[in-house]
Amino acid sequence: MGIKPSVGEKILVELKLTWHHLDDLDENLKGTMQLIQTDIHIATLPHKGSPIQIKTVLDIK
Repeated sequence: MGIKPSVGEKILVELKLTWHHLDDLDENLKGTMQLIQTDIHIATLPHKGSPIQIKTVLDIK
């Protein structure tokens, strides 16, 4: 974005946005990040998140 991370975080808070992992993680550990409304993100809790995706992709039990 060309801005300091601290400024970016303030913008996200002001706009009420949160980074969210889409469930499309691949074998190269590449996946999609989405900016979504924080209230919607909170409403989906608890959710599995990236640690479970990594364990699934790497077949870690």
